[in-house]
Amino acid sequence: MIEIKNLVKYFGDNPVLRGVNLTIQTGECIVIIGRSGCGKSVLLKQLVGLLYPDSGEILIDGEDLTQMSEQEIYKTRRKFGVLFQSAALFDSMTVSENISLGLHEHTDLPETEIAAIVESKLRMVGLPGIENLKPAELSGGMRKRVGLARALAMDPKYVLYDEPTTGLDPIMADIINEMIMRLNQELDVTSIVVTHDMTSAYKVADRIVMLHRGLIIYDGTPEQVKNTDDPVVRQFIEGRAEGPIKPIPTSGVGSGNRRSI
Repeated sequence: MIEIKNLVKYFGDNPVLRGVNLTIQTGECIVIIGRSGCGKSVLLKQLVGLLYPDSGEILIDGEDLTQMSEQEIYKTRRKFGVLFQSAALFDSMTVSENISLGLHEHTDLPETEIAAIVESKLRMVGLPGIENLKPAELSGGMRKRVGLARALAMDPKYVLYDEPTTGLDPIMADIINEMIMRLNQELDVTSIVVTHDMTSAYKVADRIVMLHRGLIIYDGTPEQVKNTDDPVVRQFIEGRAEGPIKPIPTSGVGSGNRRSI
């Protein structure tokens, strides 16, 4: 399990996380929602040691990541697979080379075994036989799934998804949602999903938490979130602006008739 205790992170004088407390149980799929810039991706990066908190604890299976040596952090990272928002594939590499990158870096497996793992993970995400293609030859949805295959290549215990459905059409987004659910069940992994997509959140989550102004302000099941009276949560899930949008001044900008937005 993962336990986050009183996590604080500043960028300059800006407090991004102001004392986050969160427990993630083994085997569950937890979704983190919140407005852009509220610190969701910052929180994910701290879970894998890409960013370090200013204070607080991050316990991974009982061991505090913030107290680990660099070598211990590298070892702990092998428990995690990450699907980045843009998939983050290397354009100069083939699909096979992208997926096998961690295997080449961290194992001494023979090439035949690595090739078999790549083939297996591609079948797992529904993309058999594309090993030799380059990312530029793939659609957005295919790139996401290749990124997911790479995240699964090391058989992680925890899988982090950073906006997994962003930029995808509704059908492809639902394919990704179904994949998250299936992999969570079949591989017995713990999934942590950051998303703005409430359709996705309701579908994949066992539990939804909301990060707001650097703190976890809500924690509940999808059904509880749908029916909450919390005004901040309701505003987010309904997609309502805080107030009327002010007109954009048009005086002095070119000529002709312009309409304020």
